[in-house]
Amino acid sequence: MKKVIYSVALVSLLLAGCGSEEVKQDEAAPAPTKVKEPSKAEVKPEITFAEFDKKYERDPEYDSYPDGLFQLKDGTKLNADYISYVDDDGFFDYASAIFYDDKLANLKIETTKSAAEVEAGLGIKSTDGVKIDPTRIGFEITFDERFATDNIDRFPNEWD
Repeated sequence: MKKVIYSVALVSLLLAGCGSEEVKQDEAAPAPTKVKEPSKAEVKPEITFAEFDKKYERDPEYDSYPDGLFQLKDGTKLNADYISYVDDDGFFDYASAIFYDDKLANLKIETTKSAAEVEAGLGIKSTDGVKIDPTRIGFEITFDERFATDNIDRFPNEWD
C-alpha cells in the first residue's frame, strides 16, 4: 500500500512540475507582433479635382485638356486632366494642375508665397510624402511621381 501511495505522490509531483514548466514556457513566449499601421508620413493627403476646381477659377486664357494624353519618359501613355487656374485671392498668380483618377497629381504654381504659406494654403505638408520643389517663379508640388515635370516627355498641349 505504501508503494501505491508513493507512486501516486510521485505522479502528482511530476504532473505539478510539468504544469509549472508549461507556465514558464508560456511566460517566456514572445509577445505577439502588432500589425504595422502606416505612419502619417506614409499616407499622402489627397486633394480631389472637385475640391480644387470649386475653390479656384479656371484661367480662360489657356486651353484645358480634360482627359489629356501624357507621355512619360519611359514611353508610357496616360490620360489625365490638365487644367490652368488663376486665384483672385492672391494665393498664387497662375497654376497648372494635373489630375489623375480625380486626384491632384501635380501642381505648378507661380507665387511669391513661402513654402510654409503654400503648405498652409493647400492644407498639406512636405513630410506627408508630398514633394514640394521651389522653381524660378514659384513651386512644383508633386503628389504622384509619375506626373513630376521631369518625368513627363510630352504634355497634352504638345501633341500635333
